[in-house]
Amino acid sequence: MRIHTCTLILLLGLLAAPAWATEPTKKEKRFLKTLATALADDSKDVRAASAQGLLAMKGKAVHYLVREIGRLKPAAREGAVDVLIALGKYTRAELADLKKLPGGETGKALQAVKDALVGIGGIGGFGDVDAKADLIVDEVMSTLPKDSWSSNDPAIDRLAAPGRAAIPSLLPYLDPQDASEHGSHTTWAQSALLKLCGPRDIPRVGSLLDEGWESCAKLLAGIGDARAVPYLVNALERGQLTNDIGEALKAFADERTRKPAVAYLKQLEGFPNGMMPLLEMLVTMRAREATPEIQRLALQEPERDVPEGFDAPPGFPSDDNRTTMICG
Repeated sequence: MRIHTCTLILLLGLLAAPAWATEPTKKEKRFLKTLATALADDSKDVRAASAQGLLAMKGKAVHYLVREIGRLKPAAREGAVDVLIALGKYTRAELADLKKLPGGETGKALQAVKDALVGIGGIGGFGDVDAKADLIVDEVMSTLPKDSWSSNDPAIDRLAAPGRAAIPSLLPYLDPQDASEHGSHTTWAQSALLKLCGPRDIPRVGSLLDEGWESCAKLLAGIGDARAVPYLVNALERGQLTNDIGEALKAFADERTRKPAVAYLKQLEGFPNGMMPLLEMLVTMRAREATPEIQRLALQEPERDVPEGFDAPPGFPSDDNRTTMICG
C-alpha cells in the first residue's frame, strides 16, 4: 500500500489525539493500521510521515502498537519500536502494566519492545549482563587474537549468536580506557555489535559516543539511520576526529555536517586520524567554502618528529595525498 506524504501530513492535523489511555475508535484503528503499514514503505518521506502520524496520536498509537506489533512485518515492526521509544513516558506507563505476555511470535515481539523500553542498568541502558550470553562472549573472545581481525571469520557470528542479550557483554570491549588491553578485540566486538544493533539503539550508542567512546561511531555508521548524524556532529564540534568518526561522517555525507566540518578545519594545525575521510566527504558535497582551509593544510609543512626508518604517525599525509587534497 502506497500513501502519499501530503495525504499523511494532512491527516496528522485532523487526527492528533491528546488522550492516550482511551481505546481507539474503529476509524482511528483503520488509520493506525494504515500508518503502521506505511512504516515499511520504500519511500523515506512516507515512513517519516507515518511515524509523525503515530507520534501525533500519542497514547492511542501506544495502545495499538503494543497490541498489534507482533503482526507487523519486520521492517514495520522496527519502525513501530522506534515510535514507541520516541513516545517516552506513555510507552513506559503502558508497558509497566503488562502483567502477562502472550505466547508465540506476538509475545516475543512484545517482550522485545518491553526490553527496549524499560531495560535499565548495564552499559548505556542496554540492560544487565546476561550470564549465559556473557559466558559465550568470553569463551569466543578467548580464542581470538588481539593483534589481527578478519571480517569473514565465523567467530563474529558466534559472538552474536546469543542475540541482543550479548550487547552488554560486547560493549565493554569498546571502552577507550581499556583500548590497549583489548587490542583488536575491539574490532571483533564492533563486528558482532553491527549484527545486533538497530535504529532503536541510536540514542544509547550515541550517548556512549558523547562520553568519549569513539569506537561507537562505527556502530552508528553501520546502523545507517540519519538520526545518528547529530551525535557525530557533536563529536566533531568537541574536536574529536578518529578514523571511525571520519568514516561515519563520510558514510552519511549529511548536509548537517558541512558547516561543522569546515569550522573544524579552521582550527586545525595538524593531520589527525579521520582527516582523509572527512576531506573526501567535503569533496563529495562540493563544499567549496572548505577550499581555503584544505589548501592551507595541504601546503603546511608539518613537524617531522619521526626517527629515520620508522613509519609516519597515523593520519600523516604523504606527498601524493597532499596533491590530492589540493586538487580536491
